[in-house]
Amino acid sequence: MCDDVQVSKKNLMEIVKKLMLHMDKAEGSHYRDELLSKIIEICSQSNYQYITNFEWYVKTTYWQLLL
Repeated sequence: MCDDVQVSKKNLMEIVKKLMLHMDKAEGSHYRDELLSKIIEICSQSNYQYITNFEWYVKTTYWQLLL
């Protein structure tokens, strides 16, 4: 999915936003679950070092779980 993208503090939120758009359009729970797993994987890299706003991360993850 985003394996070839270098994540940084500057682009993390934008990458997650794009993955979330794909989640909203996903037909089927397997693909949606894979996207959510990728979001969590990307955000949790190096002990969450790229998260600049942890409240944003918690809210983002929470709302995606409700869909």
